[in-house]
Amino acid sequence: MTREQAIIKSIEDYTRNSRMTYSEFARRCDISRAYINKIINGERGQKISYIYLSKIAKGMNMEFEEYQKLLEQYINGEIVENKISEDKIIINEILDILQTIDEKDLLLVHAFVSKLKN
Repeated sequence: MTREQAIIKSIEDYTRNSRMTYSEFARRCDISRAYINKIINGERGQKISYIYLSKIAKGMNMEFEEYQKLLEQYINGEIVENKISEDKIIINEILDILQTIDEKDLLLVHAFVSKLKN
């Protein structure tokens, strides 16, 4: 498997296992839906830049180095399908919700969670 194929496969697996559309994933990565489509459809004529790979990693809640290791596993045939854990799915859903909350409401959530801890 080539590096580009590994990137495509990682995105396909991640979005499928997260029950996320490509549009949602693009938004999470701060990449246009059109660019994600070009990646998925193999329409990229050149290598995907470090900046975009970093954004994809961030969209998967990974550090860049962790994503690089994941890609190497795909390339080496060590991963047939990347199954995301239920915990990661829940974390991703929480992060999506938190991104829609304004700062005032976020402070209220923080205060509530702090009370629960005590």
